[in-house]
Amino acid sequence: TIQANEARIDFLNGLVEHLEGVPDGAKALARGEIEGLPRFEILSDVFYVEPEYRIAAESILGEASNFMVAPDEHTALSAVDSLRSRDLGTVTCVCRDKVRSSDFRPSTASFKKLIEHVQMAPEHEAIARYFFGNVAVVDSYSEAEKILHKDPSVYCVNFTGDVFSAKGIIRGGSTRRTEGGRVGKLRQLEELRSEQDRLTRELSELEDVIENLQSEMDALPIKSGNEKLRDLELQLARMEQSG
Repeated sequence: TIQANEARIDFLNGLVEHLEGVPDGAKALARGEIEGLPRFEILSDVFYVEPEYRIAAESILGEASNFMVAPDEHTALSAVDSLRSRDLGTVTCVCRDKVRSSDFRPSTASFKKLIEHVQMAPEHEAIARYFFGNVAVVDSYSEAEKILHKDPSVYCVNFTGDVFSAKGIIRGGSTRRTEGGRVGKLRQLEELRSEQDRLTRELSELEDVIENLQSEMDALPIKSGNEKLRDLELQLARMEQSG
């Protein structure tokens, strides 16, 4: 488990420190490297998703995971102009003052909602509802069919990240070990480091217990196997002589 945690921490560190997989323009905005502009947040960083639902949430976001969150439309337009003048490629910005949330219709309100398993700061609630507010989490395609029949505007996703819609679009396949790592990666990294510290302490305590037990065993008046064998051979020799 410690080795698995270390591998996961290395992966998340790469995402956080080196912004692996993030376009150059988005990196510049996320690091606050463009004069006159605030530091932008990466969309996947503004949410915390419960572990069981992380793959589903990341699948729903798709390429939007690397969208940038701008405080308002004016700042987003300034960012686009700055990237153009510096030839840093393109970015997609989600403007907090413009985005509108989407929610379930009453007819589908009884189904499992992805948004109920996502946490965010108050200023990001509309963004969270825009991306996750109309998403149902399902266990099977047959369940998705029932939901989509009642409300074709809903998107359905299962726990392995397969996405179904009434528009005839299905996305899915095998999942990699690293999937689910981008959504809320800062919080995930904190959790993993805390868990790693706990496991390391427990391992150290266990090693201390083993060392103490070994010391106690060494202190016991117990002869080694070879010494016992020699004693038995001597006893046998005496018996033979006395016989």
